[in-house]
This record gives sequence, structure tokens and C-alpha cells, in this order.
Amino acid sequence: MDQNLIPEQMIQTPNLAPDFPSKTNTQHLETVSSISTLTGEYGSHRNSNSFTPQNQYIQHPKLKTQNLTSEDKSCLFDYQDLLELAGGKISNVFGPEYAEIDSYRRCVRLPMEPYLLVSRVTKLVGKLGEFKPSTITTEYDIPNNAWYTTDGQIPWAVAVESGQCDLMLISYLGIDFDCKGEQVYRLLDCTLTYLEDMPLEGQTLRYEISINSFAK
Repeated sequence: MDQNLIPEQMIQTPNLAPDFPSKTNTQHLETVSSISTLTGEYGSHRNSNSFTPQNQYIQHPKLKTQNLTSEDKSCLFDYQDLLELAGGKISNVFGPEYAEIDSYRRCVRLPMEPYLLVSRVTKLVGKLGEFKPSTITTEYDIPNNAWYTTDGQIPWAVAVESGQCDLMLISYLGIDFDCKGEQVYRLLDCTLTYLEDMPLEGQTLRYEISINSFAK
């Protein structure tokens, strides 16, 4: 891959101490469908006319799964933004700086429904054109009566795939400006460490995804 940057190491792990609700007091959580314009350096361009990424850190309080409603869940990119990234124009969400990517025959994207397993992005640290250590924090609200659950419990494959916003992070950094539609990103390996039973319907998964380094 001459002169093209690719991730050398990508780590995606759920929060090691998730605050899942008890089985006797499960809170049914709703997915955020739309938010008003967010101020600050990051956020959806779909709801704003002044999206200007800068190299600063945005910190958000950690969100707990219990006793939260959709209105309590702050996010930088909501589910409608993620749908647009999956099947629409990248520039509609990330801003006009990314318009060139929309002309490429292929680019790094999130999967479309029913395999889109992210509800919102709550934190992003990174900058377009800078392939440096960067992070993204996401959440996924497990729906009730989901097509993939068994006895209300998710399989390990969904636990892995719900951390799919490594795709969004590498896209945000601008990998497609180097690949120009000729190459795409693939996650080729994964190591799992089980700390508890698999989560249940109605619970929220939180992922802290980091890109530590790049190779040329």
C-alpha cells in the first residue's frame, strides 16, 4: 500500500466497569433520533452551518445505563447522523471539507441497517489529516425483542460489532483522502476478554475505541 496510511493497531473495548441495570429493574432505553445544533468544535454538520473541526479535547461526563432517558444522553452524532454516514453523503455529517470523499467509488463507511449497531457518539478526539493517536466513545442501546437476541441476551458477535465506530474514526481522520476510493479499511482480527455475562435487551453498551499508531 504505497504511500497510504493504514491503522497499525486498533483497540476497541467496552467500558471495563459497565453500569448495567439489574435484571429486576431494567430500564427500557430509547435511541436518540435527532438533536439540535451542538456548539463546540465537534458535532454533526447535518444540524449546523458552522462546523469547524479544531484540535481540542471535548470531555463529556460518563453516562450510566440505569435511570437514563433519551433526553439525558448527550451526543455529538446521533443515530440519524450515523445512518447518513452509512448510506448517504459523508460531507452532510462531517462538513464540506469531506465533499471530495463523496465522489469516490468507495470509501470507509459504517454498515447500514440492520447491521448498524451504534446509537450515538458521545466523544471524539482527532483531527482531519492528522494520523495520530485518537479516540472515539460510542453507545449502543440494545433494543427490546432484537432480531439477534436469544432469551433476551446478545451473542458475542453483536458485542464485537457494536464497537464498529472504529470505521467512523478512521473516516473522520481522512483516510479516504489517501486511499482515494482504491483501498478500503478492514478489521481483520479481534481478541475478546469476558468479564461478565453477555448484556441483555434494554441495556446500553459503551465503547471507548482508540487508534494508537499508524504505519506507512
